[in-house]
Amino acid sequence: MNYMKLSMLKIILHFILAVNIGLVFCNSNLYSQTINIGGQLSAWGTINTTDSLNTQLAARYIPSVSLRSDLGSTVFADIYLSVNSFIDGKFNYNDGSQKVDDDADFELHRAYARFAASNLELRVGLQRINFGSALLMRPLMWFDSLDPRDPQQYSKGVYAVLFRWYFYNNANTWIWGLYGNDEVKGWEVFPSVENEAEFGGRIQYPLFTGEIALSFNQRRFDLSGLQFPIPPSIENEPTERKYAFDTRWDIEIGFWSEIVLVEQENIPLFNKWRRFINIGSDYTLDIGNGIGLVGEYFEISEPEEAFGSSNPVQFWALSVSYSLGIADEFKGILYYHYSQRELYRFVSWSHTLDNWRFILNSFWNPVDNALIYNTGGMLVDKGVQLTITFNH
Repeated sequence: MNYMKLSMLKIILHFILAVNIGLVFCNSNLYSQTINIGGQLSAWGTINTTDSLNTQLAARYIPSVSLRSDLGSTVFADIYLSVNSFIDGKFNYNDGSQKVDDDADFELHRAYARFAASNLELRVGLQRINFGSALLMRPLMWFDSLDPRDPQQYSKGVYAVLFRWYFYNNANTWIWGLYGNDEVKGWEVFPSVENEAEFGGRIQYPLFTGEIALSFNQRRFDLSGLQFPIPPSIENEPTERKYAFDTRWDIEIGFWSEIVLVEQENIPLFNKWRRFINIGSDYTLDIGNGIGLVGEYFEISEPEEAFGSSNPVQFWALSVSYSLGIADEFKGILYYHYSQRELYRFVSWSHTLDNWRFILNSFWNPVDNALIYNTGGMLVDKGVQLTITFNH
């Protein structure tokens, strides 16, 4: 964590502590406080067979603490803090030799303050921001990196200020500003300029049996990672603007669509536009306890004009899930890479026992991963993965 990010975090945490200490101690007769301490411990092992035998042993512990002050029947303020501690070891066996690659990390996972009432919410700090209806391939994955195949649903947060206002007709508006995030997020190719803010917003409006939404985000990004010199004509960091339109309808069967246009100004060797499209549907078959189905079509292209033609990269995705009571669930996810005629297969079984959860995954994927999700090089070719989580 660099100095600028650490300084910003200290300011945020000092403000959080000052506000909440005042709420807790200044008038304890008026406000009630609740402290929750918990966490999640996960351990997993993976075996795959690419050109050789690869194994992985890893563990993650995320302790968390939250303090909530109730200010009224529908008004409260709280702080939330969690830390990600992680250790990972990868072992490669090839022609009788063994290669070991290990990694460990200890960093903040979430650290934010929140004030909420019946029609508004304000969140400041390290948090997760996500929206949209798509589940398997998400054009609106702007600030997170959730992988639907990940049993832990882990994603790094962003340093941001988020304000949401809820209207009485169920419409709502979001306004956000981000600062100090120097890693790529979601579909980004280049990271944001660290010492500059990015900003945007979203409006969701109910319509008939569903809703429509418009979203926008603007940032400047850093090209220092390019492997060739930046042309002198580029005096400032290139600017990126995202425009999105998405819908969700529920008429017996759920339908959704997400369309994102990314405008890139002042960037060499790349077209000005990137375009993402997702069309999806979900339905539960009335068989046994119910078979959940999710299907999506997804494409990404880089046309010269926003709505111009190009050769898109296309995926078809299907998820099937079935629960045996409340303890056991089976899930299968298929991705078909239409452009390369390749199939990604994933099957999981999970069993929940009190605070414990056991997840057994199997996969059969191409060696060259074309999905956006970062699998750490382990969910490739054929293999199995066992994950054990404990929540307290």
